[in-house]
Amino acid sequence: SRKKFLKESLMNLKMISVREDGGKKIIEEISELPVEVVLDPTLLIDYTKWRKLARKPKCYHNEKFILTYFLGKIDEKINFEIEKKAQEKGLKIINLNNKNFEENYILDPFEFLYLFDNCDEVYTDSFHACVFSILFSKNFYVFNRKTEGNISLNSRIITLLKTVDICDRFINNAEEIEIVGIIRPNPEAVANQMQAGTVGYTHEFIERIIERTNNSEIVKEQLSNKEINVFTGEKFSVNTTIDINNLSDDQKNI
Repeated sequence: SRKKFLKESLMNLKMISVREDGGKKIIEEISELPVEVVLDPTLLIDYTKWRKLARKPKCYHNEKFILTYFLGKIDEKINFEIEKKAQEKGLKIINLNNKNFEENYILDPFEFLYLFDNCDEVYTDSFHACVFSILFSKNFYVFNRKTEGNISLNSRIITLLKTVDICDRFINNAEEIEIVGIIRPNPEAVANQMQAGTVGYTHEFIERIIERTNNSEIVKEQLSNKEINVFTGEKFSVNTTIDINNLSDDQKNI
């Protein structure tokens, strides 16, 4: 069975980390192995470093705007409410991940960062849109996203909001717009949490990983065979160095 296959595969792992409480629960139920919930890697980099990488896109002309980024299908009721909010506040709407808006759809990651850093509000069902809204201290609205089988895809988002303790409320009302959470990050509190590049426990977990890894048999074997890759049995290439001169200043700093 699939459950049996997953259990047997998981038993080959010495340590497991996931980004959401839901994933932790599923794995522990299947395998009975201890699982650590950690932050997404995007949160391990200080927001000022993300800001250095940002680049202004051609579609932005210094106007105030609402940013939308939906991975799932957008309900007409949601569209209506966003447009209404934009009109009330005199804001433009910039839609990402929508093929009907080609100039926005083809933005690169650096332009993506710029829009999150410079928008007034964010409307989304995306985990990473929540991440960058938090990092840049933006008001953002999280909508429920489900599969065709009506299975919620918000586990990581809910874990993230609980971790940084900025979720005002959870609503799941089928009669109205289905809002998972309305978030109003406190710029000072969130920024201070993120200044160190993480939220509390993650550094401790990393230290435990390093300690356990250094004491593992595979690492000891690799340290005693520095010229051979113990996983493949092949010699390490002598040309695997990275030329730092080919990196940008920001890449060097990160």
